[in-house]
Amino acid sequence: MRMDKAIMPAILAFAAMLAPATVHAQASVVPGPEFGIRAGINLSDINTNELGSSTRSGFVGGVYVDMPSFLMHLQVEGLISQQGFTGGTPLGGYLGTNDLEFRNTFVQIPALLVVALPIPAVSPRAYAGPAFNIPIKSEVKLDHDWTDIKVDTKNTWSLIMGVGVKAMGLGLDLRYDIGMTALNDRPLGAILDDAFDEVSGNNNYQDIRERTFSFTVSLALN
Repeated sequence: MRMDKAIMPAILAFAAMLAPATVHAQASVVPGPEFGIRAGINLSDINTNELGSSTRSGFVGGVYVDMPSFLMHLQVEGLISQQGFTGGTPLGGYLGTNDLEFRNTFVQIPALLVVALPIPAVSPRAYAGPAFNIPIKSEVKLDHDWTDIKVDTKNTWSLIMGVGVKAMGLGLDLRYDIGMTALNDRPLGAILDDAFDEVSGNNNYQDIRERTFSFTVSLALN
């Protein structure tokens, strides 16, 4: 009985000594926020069968902050993203030889939920989340002339999904960005309305949305 009374305080004292070390070990498993830069290329067009178009290439790049937990990360980015399309011809002929082109540049702010496997050497990851897009340049070309429509272009939303791999602070990513705000609701929609109405007699057509594939390289700065 006396031995039991002597052992219990010793056990409690030993546990008290281990507690700070355990908390410190758990805290060290999850790293702090990571800051870095990202740059790459966009390949953009539109997702409709009613307007033929070709891919427009553009720059995408900016900064990011990655806030990790054990498996889930929250990654917020601030990017400059160039999108649009070339060679657009509504319903195969209304524009004649003068193709419709569209180009815009956004400040894009994605908020991505990232699932990353904690593999020491190479960490594969998948992510998805919304992006808020603020236009800083928006132009449309018809009849060989570019027209600035930025003043009438509104902020837009898009959905980003992607996969990537990261090793030693260097990351490679492939992502898909689909517009959630239809082009029909922007100034370009007025041009399409006129073109489709001229050919078909009505302007009831499906929503036209931009879609973009991005290939990027990222580098952690801390």
